[in-house]
Amino acid sequence: QGNWRAAIARYEEARVIAPLDARPRTGYAIAIVQLDANARDEAVALLKQVIGDSPGYTQAYITLSDFAAARGEAAEAERWLNLGLEKNSNEPHLLFALGQFYARQKQIARARAELNVALKFEKHPDDLQKIQRALAELDGK
Repeated sequence: QGNWRAAIARYEEARVIAPLDARPRTGYAIAIVQLDANARDEAVALLKQVIGDSPGYTQAYITLSDFAAARGEAAEAERWLNLGLEKNSNEPHLLFALGQFYARQKQIARARAELNVALKFEKHPDDLQKIQRALAELDGK
């Protein structure tokens, strides 16, 4: 809802209760950057800790990729997604993010390939529809 201060407060509470839980640390990293773009270095450091202790938590890789892309660092953005896939092969959320990344880079064949692999491994109906919509957009439908 855009209330980043309240979100940060909740994430701080959750981090006290479960200091090694990847979810509140990742949420906190996202929220502090939304509130203050100058907090990006702190957020990146926190997300690197997250993937160090929780290499299976894919949202941290996606967020690191998003931060790099926002800085115009396409190679770094791609690297984070591929690193996540090295740790979590065939993970549909990472594959979807990589497909979306390639689509933004106008690498349509690569985007389509990644999205089709994501479609193969995704099991949740809402996420399946999201992938299908992204593929349809690539096809101009």
